Amino acid sequence: ASGAGLEHAMRLADAGFDLVIADTTAAIFRAGSKLMREANRVTAQNFEPASIDDVERLLDAVGDRTVDLLAIYGDSDASGARHLIEVMTETMRLSGRGRI
Repeated sequence: ASGAGLEHAMRLADAGFDLVIADTTAAIFRAGSKLMREANRVTAQNFEPASIDDVERLLDAVGDRTVDLLAIYGDSDASGARHLIEVMTETMRLSGRGRI
């Protein structure tokens, strides 16, 4: 919702990527509104990196879309974040595309 993560999201939006963005604070919704002007599609979610349930909600938001890039800023050691990385890595491997 701020700092390097928001800057990176703005660059991706400028490049025309669809975005699914998440943060532990409600500021993610303000960031989502800002990014909507640039990206084709923006989905914003509250997300607690330690919560597997939050990861599942995030994955539901992604749906069956192909993920070209997964960027994590913050606690990538939390159990939920690790689960997200594992699921996305497998999804990317099966599709033959994507980067973390």
